[in-house]
Amino acid sequence: MKRKKLPVGIENFEEFFTEDFYYVDKTMFIAELLQNWGKVNLFTRPRRFGKSLNMSMLKCFFEIGCDQTLFHGLKIEQEKRLCEEYMGRFPVISISLKSVDGPNFKTAAAALRTVIGNEARRFSWLSESNQLEPADKELYQGLTAIKDGMFTMADMVLTDSLRTLSRLLFKHYGHKVILLIDEYDVPLDKAFQAGYYDEMVSLIRNMFGNALKTNDDLYFAVLTGCLRISKESIFTGLKETTHADSARINRFCAAFPEGDVSVIQDMLHDYLWDSISVRDTAVRTNMKENFYHGMVLGLLRSQENWLVQSNAESGEGCSDIAICTPERTGIVIELKYAENGNLEAACEKALKQIEERKYAVSLQRRGMKKIIKYGIAFCEKECMVGMSTEEKNTDYI
Repeated sequence: MKRKKLPVGIENFEEFFTEDFYYVDKTMFIAELLQNWGKVNLFTRPRRFGKSLNMSMLKCFFEIGCDQTLFHGLKIEQEKRLCEEYMGRFPVISISLKSVDGPNFKTAAAALRTVIGNEARRFSWLSESNQLEPADKELYQGLTAIKDGMFTMADMVLTDSLRTLSRLLFKHYGHKVILLIDEYDVPLDKAFQAGYYDEMVSLIRNMFGNALKTNDDLYFAVLTGCLRISKESIFTGLKETTHADSARINRFCAAFPEGDVSVIQDMLHDYLWDSISVRDTAVRTNMKENFYHGMVLGLLRSQENWLVQSNAESGEGCSDIAICTPERTGIVIELKYAENGNLEAACEKALKQIEERKYAVSLQRRGMKKIIKYGIAFCEKECMVGMSTEEKNTDYI
């Protein structure tokens, strides 16, 4: 039997099948998205969690003219009614903002024009569409005009570009649009590093507000990224319609100060199976813990009113993760990778390390009234959570 190729770094859903790569079937994400329907859906995950691949999958499934054979033999094909109603039924605008970068705002804004302009040019038939009036075609030209190799759309055209393209596609097809925005937070992260954050926040806020809030031609939108940018009100005014993903993360985080080991372990286990590939941890043994460390840290840092520190010096070493909550509950977390699969032993080792190296000292000095210590062990997609308090009571689930 011929072996398939391993899909290292492949983000194009169609390429998995045209080039014969292995594919871990995540197509039931489509059903979950539709069953828990929301007008705007934000999914945040650490890097290398397959976000871009899932966005490519959504585009391949929903877009008018899609190759339906790509989904033959996959789980979503068993959902006959759903496939008949939704597969290949929508115009789809799909962009990634990961290339929106530059040493200054002008350069980054030009990169954003390129992203939007190239996506608009994908629908080149709009310039000849019998469904569009001359004024509509002029709007389309404003999105796609190029001079000296650069897109020339004016600032006002840029901020309204996604809504404008949605309107044109609706007029052409007679169907509302699905909008996919991958890596939505990259321009903000890059702008913060380069010193033009306020300008970029204003641009992204206006663009998203027009595209997501006041867009009557939008069926639904999906956004992905690594960061939850809520303090800056990027999504100001948007109706809070089955941000279900954020609700799950909040429940996961809330379980830590509550000492709810069962919830932490069950949700972490589900998260591992839903989100990662075993190849994500295919690194040297001494580096495996780093992957899980980054994953857990990213989830916990979603809580805006928590002080979350990574590898902070405390006692006689550096704890993996230390947390102070406004209720003055201190949390210290040590993570271990169980190379031999013995998760319980790895949990015990993590908790013992917290005690021996006195990782809770800095939390005590900060005036925390209660301190909870967690040892979390991983092995590929399996995990176990151990907990102890200052009273040295330990539970394993």
